[in-house]
Amino acid sequence: MDFAKIVELFDRHGVTCVAVTQQFNTTTSMGRLTLNILLSFAQFEREVIGERVRDRSLQEEGDVDGRGYPARLCDQGSQAGHRP
Repeated sequence: MDFAKIVELFDRHGVTCVAVTQQFNTTTSMGRLTLNILLSFAQFEREVIGERVRDRSLQEEGDVDGRGYPARLCDQGSQAGHRP
């Protein structure tokens, strides 16, 4: 269960979250905004890591050249004398 779902569960049961080491408190609108911004960045980071892992595995399998072009297009383009 991720932190956003835990906070939703807390909200349904009337529980608030106050961080001792961070400056947010879910009882205030500013605290909820701060929490949502942190959660958005965490989601973004997870997605970027997933994209990098996927791109790296494709590159290792030979499906993508070093610049991110699909290897099949690069091979076809080089036969025609140009690259996409």
